[in-house]
Amino acid sequence: MYSDATTTDTLGKSQLHPIYISLGNIPIWRRNKADAKQLLGYLPILEAANSTERKSSAFKYLVQVNSVKIYERFREPNI
Repeated sequence: MYSDATTTDTLGKSQLHPIYISLGNIPIWRRNKADAKQLLGYLPILEAANSTERKSSAFKYLVQVNSVKIYERFREPNI
């Protein structure tokens, strides 16, 4: 599983963080092709109200906890 920021508009202002899954035992050059990975979903992007909030340890902790919880959710089996 991996995520990479992707720009979604022509002005470069909107971004999504898609989560992909791929097999680990295939060569990297092949793994990066569109047909060798599967989109699982998107990470929510937390936005700070200002630069002071964005630099705060509380906001950084919230971003980290959010990412971990999302990845844990995607790793749960779907029944």
